[in-house]
Amino acid sequence: MLKIIKGEFKNENINAILEQLSLEQKNLYIERLIKLHSKEYLLYTTKFHGIYHSEKVMLFAYLIGLTMQKNGYPISDEDLEILLDAGAYHDIGRESDFEDEFHGLVSANFYEKKKVFSDNKLYDNKTNFKILQAITDYHSQNDTDCPKRIEINFYNYDIGDEEFERYTLLAKILKDADALDRKRFPDFDPAGLNIDYLRFKESRDLVELATEINQIYRIDNAIKPNPDLLTWEEGQCLHSIGYDFFKIPSILENGILCLSKIREKDLDIRPNFTGGNGKYFISVVPTRLYHSTEIQHDDACQNFINKGITFLCSSQKLYEPLDNKDKDKAMEQSLPYDKSEYEDERFVYLEIKPEDIASIIILKDIGDMKIKDAQILYNNFNVESIKEKIRSFFNNICFERNIPDLNILFEKYNKTLENYRNFSREKRIENTNKLAKLLNTILASINKVVVTVLNDYYANILNKKEPLIIDIVIYELRKNGYNYEYTAGDYEYIFDIKKVKKLTKHIKLN
Repeated sequence: MLKIIKGEFKNENINAILEQLSLEQKNLYIERLIKLHSKEYLLYTTKFHGIYHSEKVMLFAYLIGLTMQKNGYPISDEDLEILLDAGAYHDIGRESDFEDEFHGLVSANFYEKKKVFSDNKLYDNKTNFKILQAITDYHSQNDTDCPKRIEINFYNYDIGDEEFERYTLLAKILKDADALDRKRFPDFDPAGLNIDYLRFKESRDLVELATEINQIYRIDNAIKPNPDLLTWEEGQCLHSIGYDFFKIPSILENGILCLSKIREKDLDIRPNFTGGNGKYFISVVPTRLYHSTEIQHDDACQNFINKGITFLCSSQKLYEPLDNKDKDKAMEQSLPYDKSEYEDERFVYLEIKPEDIASIIILKDIGDMKIKDAQILYNNFNVESIKEKIRSFFNNICFERNIPDLNILFEKYNKTLENYRNFSREKRIENTNKLAKLLNTILASINKVVVTVLNDYYANILNKKEPLIIDIVIYELRKNGYNYEYTAGDYEYIFDIKKVKKLTKHIKLN
């Protein structure tokens, strides 16, 4: 956070907002930040509600308070200090990362019991201290079902009636600041931010800032995992890239990479699937667990390996994911978890090197499929991820034309997601499966538009009215300068990597 405050990240929006703070205001935040780090032992120590969360809620509460003070709200400089302190220590009473309406009360009691502010003269004034306790208690309470809860909470702290307006204002600011840091979760996550719940315009104006600061935290404070914490076996494995034939040359050149390695090498590659692998692991299926399409299972083999372009890889360490119920622990330690609950899914750490890729395998029914019939897009609650995938496809064929139908479909997709985000957290959890079905229907129409564009492009290039997947794979290998040999068996096409050689020059194809 200190680097953000000092403007060391090249982010125009963040720096523009922070440049509005005076040197004195910045120094006050930095002073409280240093003090927070000296008392880190008081905090609940997890990735979700630990020191990083406290740093951000401090800043958001401070910025909301400063802006509202500037806009004429009755907020004093003492109130700003109270907001900083509440933002810093509001979760010290937590015992878990789960929803808990009472941890605010425990935190408020700890202020006194653990003498958290014994070195702060501001709280020699008992009213200031009681207000700090009261707004901390209130921040974890669900007030949507009981609007009078804010008033009930106030009278639990023996504060004079003349302070009610002040308390109410600070309590709501802290609520909003805490909510803004829900941008650390994806928008589609039930724990994500619902903007409609923010109480002040000044809070809503900081949503973009909260998003960008959390992006910086995700990258700058990423915890590198310790794979030795996981159970593993050694063996050959299979990895699918769906129908993303444009990835084949990059994989032959660089290997199969986790997201962290892709960023490290600055490669323009987009993941097809959002699974439980996180940034440091690659999803695979051990060859010993492989089964053909004749055996029907709802597993990784059935849903991915048998439905796309697959790489057979030589012996790797294959790690078992943590159980889905341990998702929080997995995310905190950057370890994979069993998000899809596929019994056959395992994970490889960091990368599968090019020399460890033995062959490319495409099942006959996939290779012989017309591109116009392929499902090349996969359901994702993150609209930008789908758009990035489409842009990647279109960039590879130099297609730049705007498609009105696609814009209309994405508007419909966004509207469906927006309606879902407006639900309460409980209703969002309840309706997740229903949402996925609705989005799948719209995505099928989006997919149809995209594969039609690809079909027209390759029909022209290959002089074939309805190109097949195998035609396009062969063409993309040749276009990128690879000489290849493959065998067409009864059940699959197999490209022997040892016989897929890179030529000295790319072949120019008409």
